[in-house]
Amino acid sequence: MKTIPQAVLDNAKELIESFGEHFIIRGLYQGKQVYQFVFPKETATGFPFVFLYDGLTNEVESITGIGAIQLLTSL
Repeated sequence: MKTIPQAVLDNAKELIESFGEHFIIRGLYQGKQVYQFVFPKETATGFPFVFLYDGLTNEVESITGIGAIQLLTSL
């Protein structure tokens, strides 16, 4: 299993503190690794949380809402 970059973990800190560390690696989008936060099954949620990680700059962009759904369906 691949290790989630610390920059992604830092960006998702509030989610991790509330629900635990649960990610799926979804692939690449415009050269950035896509990580999706997965809520526990018993949790009622709305839109997904997606994190785009740029390994060259170590920067993370978080996306939710319709944009996250569009991104995930494009992979």
